[in-house]
Amino acid sequence: MSDFFGIRWLIEADVFPDYQDELIRTIRETGAKATLLTAVKAGYLFEETGQPDLRLVANNERVIFHGCIGLAERIAERTIWKPGIYGNFDRLSCTSYFPALGEFLLNDRYSMLPLGDVRRMKDELFSSFGSNGQFFMRPNTTRKVFAGMVINHETFDRDLELASFYDVPDHELVVVSRTQSIVSEWRFVIAGGRVICGSCYRDHGNYCRTVACSPEAFDFAERVVRSGWEPDPVWTIDVALTATGSYRLIEIGSFSFANLYGCDVRNVVEAVHKVALDY
Repeated sequence: MSDFFGIRWLIEADVFPDYQDELIRTIRETGAKATLLTAVKAGYLFEETGQPDLRLVANNERVIFHGCIGLAERIAERTIWKPGIYGNFDRLSCTSYFPALGEFLLNDRYSMLPLGDVRRMKDELFSSFGSNGQFFMRPNTTRKVFAGMVINHETFDRDLELASFYDVPDHELVVVSRTQSIVSEWRFVIAGGRVICGSCYRDHGNYCRTVACSPEAFDFAERVVRSGWEPDPVWTIDVALTATGSYRLIEIGSFSFANLYGCDVRNVVEAVHKVALDY
């Protein structure tokens, strides 16, 4: 019997279609179980009480979820599955990891403030972080209450309205920094304190999904990991090559609700299994 027989993945259908089938096939080839959660399958839809169908999982199974952030959050809040999700929402917030990994950050000079204060402090923010009439703004939380965006001086009011489109409260913390010129971007998977593999996902502004990755970017990701700080036993790191030729940390992320792009699926699955058994 496989050492991984007691592991069950719950994979939300159609969230990551580029590699969904390959992921399921690879999981099953290792002897673990994989359940595809579709819109009509018990356990995907939550009852009014907010509880998922616990019959999906045997009492002694290790559960690994991979899908959208919304379902990941509900699983984390409403089940006792272990590990359940790899995505510690508190430790993935900028207020948590910026102080720990600041030396590596792409946006290592920044200001954090409530969204409601951005309008009041418009002139100060453009004075401190403006470049060609623009600055960059992203939410502090990893919950993606809005996408990171460029705020333009000429379209300031309209840009802020877009950031607040999903009823983001005024007290929500945001990070403001200078805009950066990025050539290429990679995502790396970290498991058990090691960089397992990586994939380029954007090159010269174009989306890509390639297994081959820059050795320099890989080395940089390893430097971040060797710093000793991590949000979870399994997580992701996004690395940028800037127009000035330096490698910098764009952000860290979860594993459970992160796109793996062109990462080596078998390497990822086997590494995540080993960590799950040691949890």
